[in-house]
Amino acid sequence: MQVQQLYAEITARIIEGLERGVKPWQRGWDADVPLALPRNAFTGKEYRGSNVLWLWFVREQCGFSGHVWLTYRQAQELLAKQAEARGVTVVKHHSRKGGTYFTDAQGQALGGVRRGAKAAHCVRYVVKEGDEEENSEHEDRRIIPCAFTVFNLDQIEGIEQDSAQPGWKQFDAAERLIIQANQSGEVAFYEEGVRAYYSRTQDCIVMPPRGRFSEQYDWYATILHELVHATGAPQRLNRTVGAYGSPEYAFEELVADLGAAFLCARFGIKGNHTTHESYIASWLEVLNRDKLAVIRAARLAEEAVTYLLDRYGTTEH
Repeated sequence: MQVQQLYAEITARIIEGLERGVKPWQRGWDADVPLALPRNAFTGKEYRGSNVLWLWFVREQCGFSGHVWLTYRQAQELLAKQAEARGVTVVKHHSRKGGTYFTDAQGQALGGVRRGAKAAHCVRYVVKEGDEEENSEHEDRRIIPCAFTVFNLDQIEGIEQDSAQPGWKQFDAAERLIIQANQSGEVAFYEEGVRAYYSRTQDCIVMPPRGRFSEQYDWYATILHELVHATGAPQRLNRTVGAYGSPEYAFEELVADLGAAFLCARFGIKGNHTTHESYIASWLEVLNRDKLAVIRAARLAEEAVTYLLDRYGTTEH
């Protein structure tokens, strides 16, 4: 799949969900699958931006039991690493196509991607030769988007999986981020009324008292949404925000909603920021007019999340 095809498919899936009144990025989990950001089993790193949306879609569509992925080569290398840890003598082989695979001393395969398994496509950004910056997603830099493929851990035989699941301590991380943002004095926080919003002119976040929320998860999702809005202030990431009802306003709401979804997934919070029907209608208008809008929004949401975690949260990301 080419990069532009992948972008078009992501946009189409999101438009399809929004037309049904559903925010697809809040459907990357279900009651049987622990909430998490997609991550790579070999590097331990989480996928970013539009890759998060796409891997959520694929996991849900295929019914995979988790959010862990590997490239074909990484699967082979992880199988060899785990086998050696068990005391197995591992032999490296080179295939005719230039790849590598591993067996034990008797020539038995250690495992690998199941025959017929269908890979999921992702995108990474490579700086053109001669640029000093590396792995940047900024549109004003000379970068090339390149597609690559990954497999879910469910599609790979022989790999030992970590059964540990995130617990309530992840909520502590969310609380720490919110408290540190409040105590920093950089953004004013007020608890009053029945509306939640970020005021750009006063640089403050207003939240109803926690007791007004029927679910604690929704309080987290809402305040994280407003924190993402706050990162767009001129003295922070300086995102453009138009007047209420404008395409620019709708785009900023999309950025904030995606950013909150990424943070909720990181913290293991199944919260929902209530979205007015007019917002969904405005998102559809933006996405139908610009097929790459959601890709840019996901990148800006990822920048906002990184800003918040670096400044107020944990550096383990």
